[in-house]
Amino acid sequence: MNYITLIIIFVVIIILAGLVLAYFMYDEKKLKEVPNELLTKLGKLYTKEEFETALYDRYIEIIESIQNENYLLLRDVVADEEYNKILLKIKEDKDKGQKEMFINFRKGFSKLISFKLNNDLEVVKLWVKYTDNEYTEANREVENENGEKVIEKTIIKGDKKKDISHEYILTFVKGRTNNEDVLCPNCGYHTKLCMNNKCVRCDSMIAPKKMHWVYVDKTLTNISKAK
Repeated sequence: MNYITLIIIFVVIIILAGLVLAYFMYDEKKLKEVPNELLTKLGKLYTKEEFETALYDRYIEIIESIQNENYLLLRDVVADEEYNKILLKIKEDKDKGQKEMFINFRKGFSKLISFKLNNDLEVVKLWVKYTDNEYTEANREVENENGEKVIEKTIIKGDKKKDISHEYILTFVKGRTNNEDVLCPNCGYHTKLCMNNKCVRCDSMIAPKKMHWVYVDKTLTNISKAK
């Protein structure tokens, strides 16, 4: 085998390696959705479409609950570490006399990209993209038309009409189980996808925290822009 042949073989190997790497990078960027077949094998009674919608709605509800200081719901549907971070952020904002507002949520997409069993936990990741309007308001002392000093809310940052785009990988966990098929002992309401510990119809307790989906964290991403 002469020198030129060795060079040709080396170049071919480099090209093939580059193509393999490009393929896996492309596959990663696509973030293929978890198929319904996997959920069926795990004993789930819901589809990935139902699950994606439920998890996205839960995340938006968490954001709104932070604004409304709905601690009862947050304590139940958010992991302890994340809940403590939320409490600290609310306290810091109150000390500054201001409040962050998030309104007009408009969903781009939500895709279930991972469903794994980790010892006694089920761990899922949801790829979401949405837009909203964000601003920070604070109480400021101003003079009214009569020259009297009054306290009113003033926007000190952001814009109620400016669209802000968000893209995250959200993580949720729950105790490992075959399904979330739950019947409310009080009113008989039936759900096949348990998202919190209370019945959505009569508000009775139906499941402990470890037996329904709990929000853990989010990772900022811009994968859709790179595709």
